[in-house]
Amino acid sequence: MTVLPQGSEISRRRLLQFGAAAGFLLGTGSVAGCAGPTGLPGPSTLTLALNRSLVSLDNKLNQFDAAVTVQRAVRQGLTAIGPETKPILVLADRFEMTSPTVWTVRLREGVKYSDGTPLKIEDVATALKMYQQVQGSFVAGFFPEFPTVVPVDERTFRMESKNPIPILDSLMSMILISPAARNKPEELQEGVGTGPYVVTKFNRGAGTYSLKRNENYWGPAPKVDNVEVRFLPEESSRVIALRSGEVDVIDSITPDSREQLAGLPGVVLAEASSLRLNQIFYNFRKPASHPLSDVRVRQALSWAVDGESLVKDVLSIRSVRPKAWSRPALRASPRPAITPSTRRRPRPR
Repeated sequence: MTVLPQGSEISRRRLLQFGAAAGFLLGTGSVAGCAGPTGLPGPSTLTLALNRSLVSLDNKLNQFDAAVTVQRAVRQGLTAIGPETKPILVLADRFEMTSPTVWTVRLREGVKYSDGTPLKIEDVATALKMYQQVQGSFVAGFFPEFPTVVPVDERTFRMESKNPIPILDSLMSMILISPAARNKPEELQEGVGTGPYVVTKFNRGAGTYSLKRNENYWGPAPKVDNVEVRFLPEESSRVIALRSGEVDVIDSITPDSREQLAGLPGVVLAEASSLRLNQIFYNFRKPASHPLSDVRVRQALSWAVDGESLVKDVLSIRSVRPKAWSRPALRASPRPAITPSTRRRPRPR
């Protein structure tokens, strides 16, 4: 089975882990939706209730935990982030650094889009251009520079850059590939992709999407025929919907909800490692006369945050501290200054 883990942003904890759009979540019979007391769709349909509204099936401008999984059920990247946050191959069957500024990549043989057209090197090159051109791109900021695609043969190409990009195989997990002729510098609402599902209908404003199994999927067919995506902003509502059988999967729950659901019959809790940094930014648009314009005030506020208590009481000791603690620097430039891991006294771990 082709396991396609979620992207680089993996939540600290979620219910029925969203880690694999075509594997654990959407390709395993054990998580197929079951009709609950509400009489909603039966075993052939899986209903997801997300904590944020899914505004598109593309990720050029937005990317959050559960959205990534749903997006990758329709569109895929050359790589994905797998266990222990290491990249794994998806649309590529080779992705290796062949010199400090060159990566050699080969497309997986036989990959086709949902409309039956083959995946091409041009699609990868166009996708990189579209992520660059869209204004306000969430993904673009992660790239120190965008590499240039240089074809070698029908399936093989080089990704060349002016300076070394040692984590390019991980960064490319965020670039979702679409046919070059249909790609645009905007978030795509529908269209074709290489993923195990296709879009049948959607309501962007309500954050609801209906997906069905892609009959032209290049990998093993998922065991769930249909997926319904809903938006339930209140965590309590998501928990109630899960317990009543109204939905099959909810994401990103708090420690309190985790304790409520732990041990309940039919409920499976799954956790995953994360690279996420929680942080609070100061408002640097304040006038010069405002207290926050004084770097000493910002430093004092940073020292005032008890990061240990946040980790212990809010996150239920579900975070990992850095190996070394450093004192907040006196900086005049805009930088995040408060994080849940901030300590009052620096101490090496």
